[in-house]
Amino acid sequence: DSPAPPDDEPASSPAPTGNWEFRVAPYLWVTDLKADVSYKDVSGTLDPHIKDLLKNVQIGIMGSADLYHKPSRLSFYTDLLFVRMKVEETVGPFQVSAGPFSVTKPGAQKQVGPFIVRTPQGPVRVGPFDVSTGPVKVTVPRVEFPVGPFDIEQTLTQIALRASLGYRVLDYPLADLLGKESSDDPRRIRTDLYGGGRFWWMKVELDVEYPPIKTPGFTVSPELVAYPQIQLPSASFSGVTFGGEDIEEEVTSWWVDPVVGVRTLIDLHGPFSLFVDGNVGGFGIGSASQFSWEALGMLTWRFGEKWTAAAGWRALDVDRRVGDLEVDLLMHGPILGLIYRFR
Repeated sequence: DSPAPPDDEPASSPAPTGNWEFRVAPYLWVTDLKADVSYKDVSGTLDPHIKDLLKNVQIGIMGSADLYHKPSRLSFYTDLLFVRMKVEETVGPFQVSAGPFSVTKPGAQKQVGPFIVRTPQGPVRVGPFDVSTGPVKVTVPRVEFPVGPFDIEQTLTQIALRASLGYRVLDYPLADLLGKESSDDPRRIRTDLYGGGRFWWMKVELDVEYPPIKTPGFTVSPELVAYPQIQLPSASFSGVTFGGEDIEEEVTSWWVDPVVGVRTLIDLHGPFSLFVDGNVGGFGIGSASQFSWEALGMLTWRFGEKWTAAAGWRALDVDRRVGDLEVDLLMHGPILGLIYRFR
């Protein structure tokens, strides 16, 4: 969700003028990511370490906006996450063995002739003959050979755009909850319930290169001999021939998850506040994901009339198993934001 809290007006400040308040919040989310994706007969796992993010992330655009109407207690807020990440690795070569094994071909019967044989007495017709061949058995000894190395390049491009409409169900003096006089404690607790949708767009690209597979002592036809499926630590794919290849696969998919959630801002002391937010969505409706969830917790610090800094932790998870692209994605990590308020 958006790093902008539902209302970051300091408890000790005078009531603001005007009925509308608008906030924008660019932020940086340093996320650890794990994604299991599959499409057609290809599957891959992206699990880069958080320390490699600067190397793996090619594009990152993150920000949110929040519009609040005080008389109606209604809010409209959006959050945009656009990330393109590329992971490159080389695995192998792997030592593979095959054999020994035998191949037996059953015998066959065939009619040959007739033949014309020329003799001093003239041509003689001979045959036809019934020829019967016995079974043919070929024994292949055990052989060991290297497969790979495999140069694997996986790219994940994703857009997660959420739009929600919220209603403030609680705006209450914090002192009353603590059994104190509210006149002596201006802090408040504010809670919004919201509902909306999260638009997902994902593009997954897999590029695998490997050299020809050489078997010592044997001549293998690359077109006739192949592995039906290769299972590597980070990718699984088919179509591997002994001739070496450059396998390229790409798939794009989009869907919309309905989401419902709640967010709360609690005044702590002076310019500091605690902001927590959570939502769930998907529910397997139509082409939506089976389930998605998001959790966010931040400490905010107002350091000016219009500026607020925020720092915390955010997690976003989606599990979708519909259509060509199946995705199980978890993103989590520290988040830093800067909130600017318009009136």
